[in-house]
Amino acid sequence: MENNRRITPPTYLKGTAVSVPEHVLDQELDGEIVLLDLKSGVYYGLNEVGSRMWTHLSTLGDLDEIMDKLLEEFDIDRATILNHLHDICHQLKSLELITLEGEFHAQIIEAVSC
Repeated sequence: MENNRRITPPTYLKGTAVSVPEHVLDQELDGEIVLLDLKSGVYYGLNEVGSRMWTHLSTLGDLDEIMDKLLEEFDIDRATILNHLHDICHQLKSLELITLEGEFHAQIIEAVSC
């Protein structure tokens, strides 16, 4: 038997809004996004996937819509995109580069497959 991480269905995305605080600036450089936190003076570089997520986070503002856009753009399954979106949102939120309003917490459960 092996353990596989599974994520519960993303119904918790509904009604979750994302916004970018005024102290965060972004700029595209060579196809990737660089963020500047004016409060701390720290720059953050995002890779290609992180840059696409940021573009949608900063323009759409609704996690349901963002999820749908990412599913259109990337040839990967919903659970993988959901895990990446969950990770980047929590990282950006912990750095105070975005704010989240509503419920946004995925429950990772261990599923056993035979």
